[in-house]
Amino acid sequence: MSTSKSINANSGFSIRQTNIAKGIACILLLIHHLFYSPKSYDDFTSLCLIGDVPLESIFAVMCKVCVAIFLLLSGYGVNESINHKLKSTNLNSASVITRKSLRLLWKLWANFAFIFIIFVPWQFLTRNPYSSVSDFAADALGLADLLNTPTMNKTWWYISLALLSYLAVLFYKPILNKYRGLAFVIAGIFFVLYIVLGDNLFLCYIFMFGMQASEIGIMNRLTKRKAKRIYKWIMCLSLVAITAILRYIVPAWMDMLFAFSIILFSYVCISEVKFLSNTLELIGKHSANIFMFHSFIYVYNFKEIVYAPKYAPLILIAFVIECLIISIAIEYIKKITFAERGINFIGNLIEGKKS
Repeated sequence: MSTSKSINANSGFSIRQTNIAKGIACILLLIHHLFYSPKSYDDFTSLCLIGDVPLESIFAVMCKVCVAIFLLLSGYGVNESINHKLKSTNLNSASVITRKSLRLLWKLWANFAFIFIIFVPWQFLTRNPYSSVSDFAADALGLADLLNTPTMNKTWWYISLALLSYLAVLFYKPILNKYRGLAFVIAGIFFVLYIVLGDNLFLCYIFMFGMQASEIGIMNRLTKRKAKRIYKWIMCLSLVAITAILRYIVPAWMDMLFAFSIILFSYVCISEVKFLSNTLELIGKHSANIFMFHSFIYVYNFKEIVYAPKYAPLILIAFVIECLIISIAIEYIKKITFAERGINFIGNLIEGKKS
């Protein structure tokens, strides 16, 4: 899920900061998928075994926090974008919220559809999960998880969640603007529904809390005071460690706080390390593409190649580079086919901007 470019690049938590955090989330995503499953144990040589389980796999389970990171960042970015637009236009808030939400929905789906068109057709050479045309249509629309229909890529369950979260902005943002307490209660209700029912679609509560974090300016509040770099690293790493331990004890309940501690660490500490932050920013810019296609590479088509380096660190580094190359190629294809221009043109029409 992507955040809006309307976030002020000069503000504390800028587009660059968002992309750095998304870069971290993307790497955690790849670690989670590459190493968490017992089925992958035979495909890499563990550096250390804890009992019969590779240390990499134990770490990979924790890396599922990437979902919460993406949701928090997306909610934060959407709210910042809408607030920026509200301050810079004479249009009424309902119109701004509606147009922004619809543009985000369009952009998310259009980019997903582009990936779908590139990767799905040649999958039919070896497999076909669909039992009807309607199954294919649901998957192409990103609604397979919502409608409980077959999908060509199991990790695409997140697309349904992302679309639902953007759709929720239509009713949630007006409430957040006028009744912040009620907005908090609504997010809490979705949290309870997630805990009780376990349906991933209710994870939109994290997206809602991301919007709330933006509304109260939590990132700038927490980082207002200056401190020596060593103290910032100690405090942030301690917070990450504490929330990670709590996440291990009380699994999904702590995902949001664990995710927030990682984002804060990224903002306060990682962004000051030039080479590392620049690398993560690049990965973050391509994180949406990588999420959408990476499963085709490491599971469905080129598993032997991906795991060929044998050792987890080498597998991860090689896979990140491979995914970046593929994503850059996809963006190039978008440009030469004018798909990018078309997506932006329709997006501008939806938002009422002049192309």
